Amino acid sequence: MRIIERTYPYIISIILGFIIYIFRLEINDIKNFKEILSAIVTFSAIIIAFLSTMVSIFISLTNSEVMKNINEAGGNGLLTSYIAETVIGGLFLVVFSIILFIFLDYKGNFSNLLVVIYISLFSFVIFSSYRILKISLKILTNVLNESSSDKTENKAVKPKINEAP
Repeated sequence: MRIIERTYPYIISIILGFIIYIFRLEINDIKNFKEILSAIVTFSAIIIAFLSTMVSIFISLTNSEVMKNINEAGGNGLLTSYIAETVIGGLFLVVFSIILFIFLDYKGNFSNLLVVIYISLFSFVIFSSYRILKISLKILTNVLNESSSDKTENKAVKPKINEAP
């Protein structure tokens, strides 16, 4: 199961890129490509900022039981790599989008290859973002459950002191 979790963003990206390559989709075939490029740059920036914020939240949760369990199970390296892969993929997507602005009117031999790379990068960022978001939500849910169980335990442990009148 973990192998699927690790590889599905790559596999889906490669499959989508292959499909685009087979159908010979080129830059000039995509309507409003300039607006799409701008929107994807904005989307990537939002994802990168969100992940950066999430890292700071994870750092603040290092003393929680959930994070201790993740560390003991060796999941901290995996969690870090998932975040890094998504951020790096997002940065590559932004840079490649900027490069594609140069080729907006390009109709040469490499137009299909540029679209294949772009769709593959975009799908990778989407699916790796989904993966880390899903994991982050599980961690957050566990931390919140841990926090609410601590409050319940604290209420049950505190004895009431009866004072004599």
